[in-house]
Amino acid sequence: GLDNLRRYAADIGLDVEAFNTCLDENQHQETVNFDLEAARDLRLPGTPAFVVNGKPIIGANPQILINAIDEALAAKDS
Repeated sequence: GLDNLRRYAADIGLDVEAFNTCLDENQHQETVNFDLEAARDLRLPGTPAFVVNGKPIIGANPQILINAIDEALAAKDS
């Protein structure tokens, strides 16, 4: 929950006061809502998720993402 986020912010050395203000005031809620709606529109089931050249890439395997990028670049150069 929020307590974990606050602890993580402190652990990585963020300005905790600024972080807490941002979190408490929902300063980026509009951006989060936009991103959530975009993910739903793309039918992305969770995170991490990426879209490379219109193709959804789901999961934390960096090699799959690298391969998708390489394929998109190769197609562009053809």
